[in-house]
Amino acid sequence: MINVNATLIVQIISFLVLVYILNRILLKPIMNIIEKRSSKIANDKEQLANLKEETESLIEKCISIEKDARKKALDQNSSLKREADKEADDLFNIAKNEIKGIREEADREIESKIEEANQSLKEFASQLSEDLTIKVIGRRFAG
Repeated sequence: MINVNATLIVQIISFLVLVYILNRILLKPIMNIIEKRSSKIANDKEQLANLKEETESLIEKCISIEKDARKKALDQNSSLKREADKEADDLFNIAKNEIKGIREEADREIESKIEEANQSLKEFASQLSEDLTIKVIGRRFAG
């Protein structure tokens, strides 16, 4: 049987004092630390989610910028190619005209040389025929 006496009351009071002291010294600080950690973890998770969203947004923005840059580069490339083709055609036409001018000048020069050669040959032929006539006939042909 259980005897209820002053020792039991003292033990209950000392147990309650011990629980109170442990609660104040040990349990409340640990609970505060756990609560702070839980709060920090929740805050960090929220920040992580925000950073993830921001990162995805930045990635999409980078992809968009890259697409725009590629399109712009292709447009510039085709524009520069058209300009280069036009410039090459212009240079080709200029060179063609210069060649045509040089050829015409060379043709005129050749014609003048041919004319000079023909004149020289006529004179030479005339002199040769005169010399041959003198040698064959023995006198100069009056004609």
